[in-house]
Amino acid sequence: MNKKKVLFTVHEFYPEVGGSGEVVYRIARRLVQRGFEVTVATRYTSCRKANCHEGIKITDFKIGGNKVKGYLAEQKEINRYLNFLIQGDFDVMINYAAQSWCSDLAFENIGRIKAKKILIPCGYSGLKDPRYWGYFRWLPKVLKDYDSLVYLSDTYQDIVYHRKHQLKNAIMIPNGADETEFLAPVSVDVRKKYGISSKYLAICVSNFFILKGQDFVIRAFNKMKTQDVTLVLIGSQKFPPYFRFISWLARKNKHIKFLESIPRAETIDFYKQSDFFLFGSRVECSPLVMFESFAARTLFLTRNVGNTAEYRDYGVLVGTPKEMSRKIDFYVANPGLLEAQVDKAHLKYLKDHTYEVLAKKYEDLILSL
Repeated sequence: MNKKKVLFTVHEFYPEVGGSGEVVYRIARRLVQRGFEVTVATRYTSCRKANCHEGIKITDFKIGGNKVKGYLAEQKEINRYLNFLIQGDFDVMINYAAQSWCSDLAFENIGRIKAKKILIPCGYSGLKDPRYWGYFRWLPKVLKDYDSLVYLSDTYQDIVYHRKHQLKNAIMIPNGADETEFLAPVSVDVRKKYGISSKYLAICVSNFFILKGQDFVIRAFNKMKTQDVTLVLIGSQKFPPYFRFISWLARKNKHIKFLESIPRAETIDFYKQSDFFLFGSRVECSPLVMFESFAARTLFLTRNVGNTAEYRDYGVLVGTPKEMSRKIDFYVANPGLLEAQVDKAHLKYLKDHTYEVLAKKYEDLILSL
């Protein structure tokens, strides 16, 4: 039997680090292991030294932007990308995330692409942005040409939009966390390495940017009564003025540490050695860090953002920094309840959110087309 040829399009990919690229990489790697021929089309980066990674072929393009903001590319490079989509010998094309150049250019030429088509919209973050009014009026015509639309949530605004426009071929495949990372033993004692001596450890893993809401987390931590907790914020600076602001918020609290651009393996070890993950993000679809917390047996405390409310039985939803601080104090004072909650979340992860489970769902979907 000939190998099924699958093309993913995603705006960033290995060796760049970001949520979209990570999800595509983990699904693509497992499809390769299951006998598929997988290619990823993504943006060019000078740090990419090879056009193949773990059996995944990579073709890159010097393109940025999107349909609404404008494409950042020369026309000949856009044409090269379109020829790749239209003339490529692919059985299935999977576009990851709308409102990105790689999906929007496919949308504009959807009728010319021969492969079966799958879109993972990833939330439609611009749905309420007036700049995207025309885009979302136009989009239903495009989506009717897709063979399947994969949603990460059964309640978030992208699936609500789908139902409003009476579109077909929806399937729910959630996000998850990679068991090869999170079920492996700890490799680095990060408490020892970074001089953390408190009994409890809380983390927040997200690049330092206002939409990720580290200010909410720091305000909550500053209000806690419990003193035997350290908060470690892990990320990279995306907007220096915001980083200066959150550093100022944390200036009087010696129990707050910032770590920038540490290795992924150390970040995973922080999850495994932490008691709490504090999440103050302002905009999400289905946050990966929630499932990573479940996998690592770390209690996930979050604002009601994206589809976190769907998992209220496994994490802790809060409305204000003060409420988050009270919840941390409560679980520190009730370690048995803390243990029971993380056990429950971990079992949910093992059942529904390992990449072995998710990749099988994508494989079944691809083979059904």
